[in-house]
Amino acid sequence: MAVTFSDILTRYAMQEINDEYWNEELALSPARFFRAKSDLLIDSIPLFSRPPEAQEWLSFQAPAYGDYLYTAEGDQTAPFIIETGMKGYELCSAVIDTADATGEVVETAVASDYDPETGNVTIKGNVLEGQQVDMDFYTDGVFDYELDYEQCHILALCIAYTWMRRFGNDLLNIQPKIRDKTFDIASESTHMTAVTARKKEDRTQLNDALLRYERDEFLFLPIPIDADKRFKLRARFHLASEKADDGAQQLLRNARKSRSKAGSYL
Repeated sequence: MAVTFSDILTRYAMQEINDEYWNEELALSPARFFRAKSDLLIDSIPLFSRPPEAQEWLSFQAPAYGDYLYTAEGDQTAPFIIETGMKGYELCSAVIDTADATGEVVETAVASDYDPETGNVTIKGNVLEGQQVDMDFYTDGVFDYELDYEQCHILALCIAYTWMRRFGNDLLNIQPKIRDKTFDIASESTHMTAVTARKKEDRTQLNDALLRYERDEFLFLPIPIDADKRFKLRARFHLASEKADDGAQQLLRNARKSRSKAGSYL
């Protein structure tokens, strides 16, 4: 079964990233959520770099997305149809934008039906004059190869690391905050040291997972013996340590070549 971007994001990445904002964004507009987080997923794929052939496993068909903004010129009573011309998408989400007296915009999810053949969206909620209906459209990205559970889990770790790195590089987020009712601000040096240490720890955890996965990949490798007999032997190979001799390193290189010739990545 093909693994989609939405599968990785909801079933794996959101288990590693315990962010209530993600849950709120997904509930408000799923199409908009997947559009934004798909870019995060794509940015994270290069981190899955061990073993080297992992990048071939992670080839994908990119997601497609679009948006359409409708402004009500008069009161609209549900249900009513908006002709968007946005055809062929898998998912459509709609929200109603309402501006208050101060100009603050409040978004409210509204139920809707989408016809991918015509691009028409049926809004199942009342809309007042001047309100806007913001619609997002999304077609899921799909990986070319069927990824197993461990590969999906490591990809989720890559996404979590990319997300934490972005969060840690945000100037507002890394500024020391007021600690309590005394309004004291923590030492900037101490705060930055803690942020840097957190980044290093997150990268260490990701590297550990990648190294462990690469080691496990080489413990049992299918080696073709005779194509006519249609059977394989399993040979045990251990990753060479830093002190290993050249013979062990050559053994790993030969094993990788054998697997490549067999046409099997897993």
